Amino acid sequence: MIYRVARPLLISLALIFGATKTASAQSPDAGADAPELSEPALSEPDTPATESGQPKQRWVIPPIRLWGSASYDIRREDGSGAALDSTLLTTQLSASTFLWQPWFAQVSGSLGLVTSALDAQTSQQADTLTGSGRLYLLPMSRFPFEAWFDRNDSRSEAVLLDSQFVSTRWGLTQRYSPAAGNTHYLATYEHAGQTRDDGSEDAFDALQLDVNGQHDTHSYQVNGRFTRNDGRGLDNSFEGLLGRHTWRRDDALSVETLANLNWVSNGSDGSDGSNGSNGSSGSGGTQTDSRFLQVNSFAILRPNEKWLISGGGRVFDLLTENGTASNQAQSIAANAGASYQWSRLTRFNGILSLAQTENAGNAGLSSSQSLGVSHQPDPIPFGRYSYQWFTSAVVSNRTGDDASHHLSAQLSHSLDRSFAWSAATSITLNLQQSLSADVDSVASNANRIGHNVALTWSRGKEGATAYIRASGSDSRNLGGAEEVFQLLNLQASLTQVSGNRSSWNGNLTLQGTRQITPDTPDGGFDVAASGDLSYLNTRFFGINRLRFISQYKVNDTRFSNRNSGQLEAISRNQESRSWENRMEYAIGRTNLSLGLRLAEVEGEARYLLQLKLTRFFGDL
Repeated sequence: MIYRVARPLLISLALIFGATKTASAQSPDAGADAPELSEPALSEPDTPATESGQPKQRWVIPPIRLWGSASYDIRREDGSGAALDSTLLTTQLSASTFLWQPWFAQVSGSLGLVTSALDAQTSQQADTLTGSGRLYLLPMSRFPFEAWFDRNDSRSEAVLLDSQFVSTRWGLTQRYSPAAGNTHYLATYEHAGQTRDDGSEDAFDALQLDVNGQHDTHSYQVNGRFTRNDGRGLDNSFEGLLGRHTWRRDDALSVETLANLNWVSNGSDGSDGSNGSNGSSGSGGTQTDSRFLQVNSFAILRPNEKWLISGGGRVFDLLTENGTASNQAQSIAANAGASYQWSRLTRFNGILSLAQTENAGNAGLSSSQSLGVSHQPDPIPFGRYSYQWFTSAVVSNRTGDDASHHLSAQLSHSLDRSFAWSAATSITLNLQQSLSADVDSVASNANRIGHNVALTWSRGKEGATAYIRASGSDSRNLGGAEEVFQLLNLQASLTQVSGNRSSWNGNLTLQGTRQITPDTPDGGFDVAASGDLSYLNTRFFGINRLRFISQYKVNDTRFSNRNSGQLEAISRNQESRSWENRMEYAIGRTNLSLGLRLAEVEGEARYLLQLKLTRFFGDL
């Protein structure tokens, strides 16, 4: 039904927006921007001439590419000991063409329907209209315009979620580059929304304006961004203006200035938004507004190979308001530094700084001066190992409310070895030990010792690369209060082609941290993991057109980016672990797949069993 309605509709639109052309005046580049549209489709018979001798213009229909799919899948999902059976029917029709000429406008779009029905006990049914659209106006010009729209249903993806949702996104983008000069302009607006099956909603709006360019030795960039997140009892907004200017006279002198101005508003009505679109039924809401201004300028001068001179200034202003309370912090600072290469192995450096600060009505002037030296000899061969040591010392003085004198020194040494295990395999071992001492006229003295070890194994040959690195570090106080910090890290990656029909790909990161302080008792290691491992076989069991895909994913990272100008992704951070196995068998344009997905969703073990039949049609 959708196919019958969409085809005459698209043809009618093509007739309305189609344009005239003549065989003699046809552009030789017609169709270059749309390779899927063949040149014979653009040609036409000889056009008769008018009385004035000019070719007679005719209306033509641009070629329309139509394709789509229809799928039917049966699912069984289990979580919290309760099984749920459902069926899903998904149909989609897509089309693409151009208006007048491919260089003038290119359009594409799709229209879909997702129909789902739960088991007979619940007798629930839901229909969702999905689709997308793209319009590229003058795509190869200096001022291209783009408009797009997307509407998706999370049920069409085989992902285990606590809450299903429908997402809608649309946006407009305009670019402009003058014929003369190296300046580029960009303006874009985006709106996104999510509506969950419990009735709650999220909305996100973003407006961005960018200008960047270069002129002789100057380059500049200005970015303006406004975002707003609204939903589930929250109303957050962000307005930011960023400016950057760089002047590079030559390799010896450069100056860079960065200015940043932000307004951030975080509001809450005291509810979680689970019973309504915005959760307005809550009470005890809060509102926090802040304004942040910072200007930094930094210059580097390298008069010769031995000297490196730098200097800069900084202005900072932060105003925070929460209800009737407000607080403002301001500072202005300047610094200058120099580094002198005494010899190939020894370097001296010094820094001077001055700062005026004011916070909560308390103002103060402070300054600091420091002088340091570092020495790093060449590596010393030690059998099959390479030994190297390093030492540095810094003496500093600070004036103001927290005036103090400070002396710090560090001595470290390391032992490295790299050797070839085979023609394609290498192993690298690194051992390091460091000892540091800090003496302060106000704070207590501190002496620390640290140990680091790292072992790296790598292998590379045709069709296979692998990398494994394991490292560990331990840093602790010597005397005084017990303070320990330990870090264990494992990184691995693999790309392996096993035969003509199968391959492995994956990467994994495991990290464990442990910290002990007088205020933090030993709680053991806090372990986090992230990564994925996948296996693909395009001829499973030796059967043609039978594919098998297995993929394991783990992600212990939890983050919320509502205030950073993004719509909170409720669908991608809930599966901390998942293992998906899927077999696909293709017969012409018909595809049959059987999949099993095991996942841990918010600490709960769940599974999804899916049998799906898909039929493709049209100009694929």
